[in-house]
Amino acid sequence: MKKILNIILISCFSLTIISCGLIQEESTTAATWLIASVTTATITTSENAVVQSTETGTAYLVNTAVTVSNLASITGAADNQSNSVTISSAATNTNLPATGLADGTYKVYAVDAAGNLSSASTNSVTLLIDYALDFDGTNDNVSANG
Repeated sequence: MKKILNIILISCFSLTIISCGLIQEESTTAATWLIASVTTATITTSENAVVQSTETGTAYLVNTAVTVSNLASITGAADNQSNSVTISSAATNTNLPATGLADGTYKVYAVDAAGNLSSASTNSVTLLIDYALDFDGTNDNVSANG
């Protein structure tokens, strides 16, 4: 009986040691996050915002008056509230035209190929309407003090 008890104890001890050796370590590798960025600037509707994304996909220049919770909230906004451009190379400056946008403050969002939406860019772009002067000979009064 003593031999059987010793065999059982040795078996249990061996299993404990073996099972401790099978513990897997957690990965400490950080996940890659989709990040959109824009160069801070004041531009007109005839100029471009300079944007980047950490992944290829699409970048959206969106007026801060638009509440963004998903891609549909961007694409469903009025046409003069956002523009987009394809990001064909990650982490590379890409020009995003401001044509047709209303004046205001804009942030950039990125959407990758899997449909993941980034947070708003930290920086923003201030957009001013590009007014063209019309000197056609009618009501072209100009004055200056001084």
